[in-house]
Amino acid sequence: MKKKYVVGLLIFTSMALIVLWRLDLPIFWINALKKPTTVGALMPSGSAVGHELTRYIVKSQHEKPFHPLNILEVGAGTGSVTHVIIDHMRPLDRLDVIEISSEFCSVLHDKYDTYPHVSIHCMSILDWQPEQHYDFIISTLPFNSFDYELMNSIIVRLMSLIKPQGIVSYISFTGIAQLQKLFLWGDLRSEHIHKMNRLKLLRNYYQIAEKTILMNLPPITVYHLCISDSSS
Repeated sequence: MKKKYVVGLLIFTSMALIVLWRLDLPIFWINALKKPTTVGALMPSGSAVGHELTRYIVKSQHEKPFHPLNILEVGAGTGSVTHVIIDHMRPLDRLDVIEISSEFCSVLHDKYDTYPHVSIHCMSILDWQPEQHYDFIISTLPFNSFDYELMNSIIVRLMSLIKPQGIVSYISFTGIAQLQKLFLWGDLRSEHIHKMNRLKLLRNYYQIAEKTILMNLPPITVYHLCISDSSS
């Protein structure tokens, strides 16, 4: 009986390790521990988050079936959302993927270099100088982990890259901002409130929808913004 238990445990452990490796979790966790302010999470976003982030891409494809889309993904990580975007892409749609981590970029190249309409760019979004503007921008950047100046610079950059009436969709870890505020004091607390007010102002101007995905670890809220101009 004891031998069967040990064999069963070994089989279960082996299967669990295989699943974790296929999901690129070891690479993700190593980078999350090495660069917590860049990664900002301990788990990649789940498929439910990816489907919500691409909600308006799918809607646009149904409404304008012959209109090719330019899509930008920012902060792709190991590609959990990238995979969902690609699943929805049509032959003439194009996707640019921006990821600052060289380790994550290596994973992305291995996964997606064979897709002719997908381009992986290993750089900061602040350095990205495309020749075109985008119909849709999807961001999983951890705004809560950035200081105010960096966060605001990224927001301004995204606003400059989106087409008029284009949609920017981004995520926030549900309840984390409020929790962080309880443990911050002095200048750090003031900066944190300043960041949250900046994001709130952005949503007040442009938000068209939001949805909280509880079946994610941790839960994530997705915000969709329709950008009528770049004044904010």
